[in-house]
Amino acid sequence: MRSYLSVKQVRERLNGAISTRLVYKLIEAGKLRVNRSLGKVLVCEESLERLLESGDLAAVSDPRGTADSGRGDGGRRDGSTPTRSS
Repeated sequence: MRSYLSVKQVRERLNGAISTRLVYKLIEAGKLRVNRSLGKVLVCEESLERLLESGDLAAVSDPRGTADSGRGDGGRRDGSTPTRSS
């Protein structure tokens, strides 16, 4: 029987190392398999384990990567912030 985790439980399993937004990006990218039941997104625990074993999560959560790293700079590689022109 398959076991499923909520998005919150996925974050807890990873000790908060990734953001909720990144969990959803991993789902969109097909890295995590989900079951959408009764309006909830449930992540297949087996797919999370496979992702962790493959090491793909480290590449995705690397601050130098293009995915959301939780730095608050919009995922910019150089750490800069956008400027507004007058």
